[in-house]
Amino acid sequence: MKIALTIPGYGQVDSGAPGGVPTGGLFGTGANIVRVIVIFLVLAAIFVALYYILIAGLNLITSRGHKENIKNNREALVYAVLGLFFIFMSFFFINLLGNFAGFNLISIFFSR
Repeated sequence: MKIALTIPGYGQVDSGAPGGVPTGGLFGTGANIVRVIVIFLVLAAIFVALYYILIAGLNLITSRGHKENIKNNREALVYAVLGLFFIFMSFFFINLLGNFAGFNLISIFFSR
């Protein structure tokens, strides 16, 4: 003789939240993790570039006419501005690539 034991609701997930309430949090899906990482990296790159622009500009102002300091700080300033330019141009190229593919790649990273 076999005895069967059934547990009500086994195999079903009951979140306990009323209908219409989103669950899962920030890291609910892999797409959200990628979105958060991309936004963080873009913001970090922008802040680092702005920091180097500020430091190179201040060092250029206070170089007191030393040719070597002027040259080094000018190069640092040019590279920081170029880095910031490439960050913003990446959005243009991602959008251009998405238009050729037929969908908006930017909205994948910066929309909910």
